[in-house]
Amino acid sequence: MGTKTGVISVIPKDYSKAQFATMDKSLRDRGMSMFPGTFRMIFPHKDRSGRRRTGLDPEAPSVLSIKDKETREQKQAEIRERLKEIKLALGEDVDLGPYSRYWDTLNPAKLKDGDNIFNLDEPAQAIDFYWLRVHPAIASSYEAYLRGEYPADTHFYVKDDEVETQINYNKRKLANDAIIKINSWGLEKRRRIARLVGLPITENEREEVVYNMLDQFLKDGIVKTGPYMNSDSLVIFNQFAGMDDEKIMINDIVNQAISAQIYRVGKAGKIMEGEQTVFQGKDSLLAHFMDKKNQLDLVELEQKLAVKDLPTKL
Repeated sequence: MGTKTGVISVIPKDYSKAQFATMDKSLRDRGMSMFPGTFRMIFPHKDRSGRRRTGLDPEAPSVLSIKDKETREQKQAEIRERLKEIKLALGEDVDLGPYSRYWDTLNPAKLKDGDNIFNLDEPAQAIDFYWLRVHPAIASSYEAYLRGEYPADTHFYVKDDEVETQINYNKRKLANDAIIKINSWGLEKRRRIARLVGLPITENEREEVVYNMLDQFLKDGIVKTGPYMNSDSLVIFNQFAGMDDEKIMINDIVNQAISAQIYRVGKAGKIMEGEQTVFQGKDSLLAHFMDKKNQLDLVELEQKLAVKDLPTKL
């Protein structure tokens, strides 16, 4: 069996379109991110409560916050196994708990340019790698950095080729599944979904225009404009694509009604009709029209929309 390793690497960044010369750009243009022979010193992170982020804590808040029970318990089992292996080498009396003074005795990790490789069969290196991988200054993955989960100036990320491959596979599969869904829909449903994700689609928009805009929306990866700006486009798409046809229709009608100023969103998100508050929020507005008892109200709203000159953008 080969040596188990962990890798902390430098985040690739493209400065080719930068308008001004900076030190970072100059270094990156030369294939570097730091001056030769220099390091970045990082200490184990301590939260405000005094709790260390060790990567060896099965009760860490980040672990307990995992909503899916099976995933959470699997993560805890993995951490306990790591802890067991390290204590087997160092001795059971070594306290690696999140409040242990052990963490005060550690030297800072010295991260160099490029790949920083840790031998996980060597206890000291394994400990360093595990606390580094949960450090807030180090992105948990390159994909997480690209999603905006870490500040733009984050320098390092946890390089796990297997994880990155799985993430890319999942993302591409979701994108392919989304295209299959679009191809299976009729024009009316495509228009409704396009409007719901924030695209400027009118009731009379041509089929090729609607399809191309939805396709580009998915390919962009990140929503560029509208109410969901900077969100993951696939997440937003699936949020609506997973609804049944009736919910899609009612959500679209309600959005159009707000766009057409039949209703307007007032202070604290309250829904106004003229100067009168008619619903406490958009959720209650949607719930009203979802209720089968209010079908006549929905028909009346559709009739109001039919005589309105709707704007081209939501």
